[in-house]
Amino acid sequence: MDQFNLAATFSSEEDAQEAERRLKDLPVQVTRTAEDHVAAIKGEMHEEVESTVVGAGNVGPFTKGQSRGIAKWTPLAAGAGALIMLPLAFVVWPSMLGFILLPVIGAAAGATIGFVAGGSFNPKYHDEPRLVAEKGPTVGVHASDEEPLQSAREILHEVGAVAVWDVGPDGLAAGSSSESARRPVRE
Repeated sequence: MDQFNLAATFSSEEDAQEAERRLKDLPVQVTRTAEDHVAAIKGEMHEEVESTVVGAGNVGPFTKGQSRGIAKWTPLAAGAGALIMLPLAFVVWPSMLGFILLPVIGAAAGATIGFVAGGSFNPKYHDEPRLVAEKGPTVGVHASDEEPLQSAREILHEVGAVAVWDVGPDGLAAGSSSESARRPVRE
């Protein structure tokens, strides 16, 4: 591979062919090899790792969808657990200590259930890419200089590339050119 490389995935073969046609005017080499396809898949895996959220201890890593589910269901289930245990305090432990401890125990149990359930409902969120590098055709762009590669990146986006990954000379993806794909949950 050259010093500067891109791997772009398209949703249709027509878009990939249009990109190849438009890139012929630039001083770059355009390929459609297995190495380009593997670089795109590695780029997507790199994005998934970059956008995971990791907690302390053995918590995580979580995808964006799992993080949203956990953030939603943990407090809801904690509140439900506390509400379920509060009336039981009248029957099981009718004292001030019982009215304090039983809802706390219920909240802890509910939060645990909400954490597990919320994270398991939605490992992938509906707006996250679903292995686009495996589904669509991939075009590789290779150059010995960075300047034509920037023009090639713009053309790939104009034509409708679903994702464009920077690829190092070793064939490993250095990351996406999409800022939203590179950041964890921040909504």
